[in-house]
Amino acid sequence: GKIYGVGLTTYQYLRMMGGVDTAMPDKVVKRVIGKILEEAGQNMPTEDDIEFVETVDRIAFLTGYRTIELCWMTWLVQSEGEKIRMEKYGDVLGRI
Repeated sequence: GKIYGVGLTTYQYLRMMGGVDTAMPDKVVKRVIGKILEEAGQNMPTEDDIEFVETVDRIAFLTGYRTIELCWMTWLVQSEGEKIRMEKYGDVLGRI
């Protein structure tokens, strides 16, 4: 069904929060995954949001990671100022 104001990214985020192993086609996730694919010389579809989610599913299958893990990992490698978030929040991750 359709809910006004809820697009695919929000829908996928809500599914993830509900425990579904999927990815959200958020701009940060798309940027990081796109860069990884480019550096690896892989040509996998990432332009369309649904294609992107399918591509992350495929990467998860090939790497042995869960799709949701790949999605959250992208946020940890993004920089915030001069540090990547992993360095900034690394001590908190153990508590979570």
